[in-house]
Amino acid sequence: MAHALRLLTQKLYNQPHLMEAKSFEAIMSYLDHRNNGQAVLQDSEDERSNKSHLMYNPDTKVGMLSVEGPLTYKPITMMGFDCGGANYQAMKADMDALAEQGMKTLVLNVDSGGGEAYQVFETAQYIRDVANAKGIQILSYIDGMSASAAYAITSISDQIIVNPQAEVGSIGVVVRLMNDSKALEKEGYERTFVYAGGSKVPFAKDGSFREDFISDIQSKVDTLYESFTEFVAGHRNISVETVRSTEAKTFLPKEALSLGLADAVMTHEEFYSHLADVAQKENTMLKLKSKMFNMSQDSVSEVEMKELELAKEQLSEVQALLSAKDVELQAALEDAVTLKASYEEAQAKLAVFQAEKEAAELAAKQAVAQARLDKLTAAVGTEKAAELSAKFEGADDALFEAMVGALEFASVGEKQSALFSEMGADTKVETNPSMEEALAAAIKKQYKTK
Repeated sequence: MAHALRLLTQKLYNQPHLMEAKSFEAIMSYLDHRNNGQAVLQDSEDERSNKSHLMYNPDTKVGMLSVEGPLTYKPITMMGFDCGGANYQAMKADMDALAEQGMKTLVLNVDSGGGEAYQVFETAQYIRDVANAKGIQILSYIDGMSASAAYAITSISDQIIVNPQAEVGSIGVVVRLMNDSKALEKEGYERTFVYAGGSKVPFAKDGSFREDFISDIQSKVDTLYESFTEFVAGHRNISVETVRSTEAKTFLPKEALSLGLADAVMTHEEFYSHLADVAQKENTMLKLKSKMFNMSQDSVSEVEMKELELAKEQLSEVQALLSAKDVELQAALEDAVTLKASYEEAQAKLAVFQAEKEAAELAAKQAVAQARLDKLTAAVGTEKAAELSAKFEGADDALFEAMVGALEFASVGEKQSALFSEMGADTKVETNPSMEEALAAAIKKQYKTK
């Protein structure tokens, strides 16, 4: 019979966790059975000590870390054994060990409903930072489920690949509060606390949780949720609003792809083939860099040296061509600057010329108008001159001169008529036509000649 794990049970109650609800309930159910003496151990301590969460292949430089079962911060041997869990401290140590061996591709084999919130973000970021520093590519393969804390670790990957039947998500926080007041009362126990500090005890007098205790727990949950969503959004390059819109649900591959929570869907065989391609590319790049920067000439074959020399010659030719094109480009840019300056100068001169032309035309027009006004004033006086000047503004010079002549003739006739009138009513004289008649006759005569 297995011994009870009451300390672990107390640690899981009343604390925020990043765990998918079903997985959380399965663990708590197991612990309840364990603490009641209903769970039995089947493997020995030696069998437990032989279990490992990492693998490494030095030929392909591919390492694998298993992120399986309930996740905890520190190692919990009994829980790790019975529930297949993993812990964050071991993950960091395993990452260091793999990196030291020269790993270039890390596979996170994930099948976990999540676990303890404490230190999960720091652990995930640590793995990402080591990978960045050592030039390691991270691939996650979801072989079942990547939920909550497990997805926080998964999100740091360069590629997240899911099995066609796998699920991802549950980006949320959960707390399970345990209040045994009713059970104690039923068993005939009375619980009394003697304490100092208002928040030391979470229970009210009736045995229920105090409102300020619940409020404090909710505040911690909200803060942790904000950190979780921002962490995932940052590493997956999606918006925080998109992450929050998932409402802590788990998603099948199609929805996970559309939300940006995964990058591809592959069966086991497809993933292993993809992994082989990635590893081969990484190793090819490594060999090339090694030949170019780290290996001495004595360690390189004659054929490889010829290939390297040819590559250098081709590189020199390309660099020379680029330099020549750069010179041409600079010359073209200088010509463009010169042309632009010339164009702007010509535009400025044209604007000055246009302004001078318009001013000259206006002055000439005003001079003609004034000369005509002066002639009309001499012919008919100032009062009628302004009226007639506006009326015949568009007349050509010949017509205008004819009209002025007619007006002068009519004006003389009017003056003579006035003079003879003064001499007496019986005096008979031949008078000139009126001004209007003379003007009409002049216009008629002018248009007939044309």
